[in-house]
Amino acid sequence: MRNWDLEVKKRRLKNFLLGLARAERLVVVMYYYDNIPIWEIALLLGISDSQVSQMLSSIVRRGKSHVKEQRRW
Repeated sequence: MRNWDLEVKKRRLKNFLLGLARAERLVVVMYYYDNIPIWEIALLLGISDSQVSQMLSSIVRRGKSHVKEQRRW
């Protein structure tokens, strides 16, 4: 992959993450950056483990789609 391709994908991912709802950003940060397990995130947010898991799956799916998105000029 060329460097500029990687930079474009990084910028798209950053824009996607900044556009997430506050709860979604919290889940991403706690899970991927702070390495907090799903059960503990659920406890901290007062929601079920399955809700956290579904939220993460949705975020990853939407993030991949957003990063791969091809803009036509």
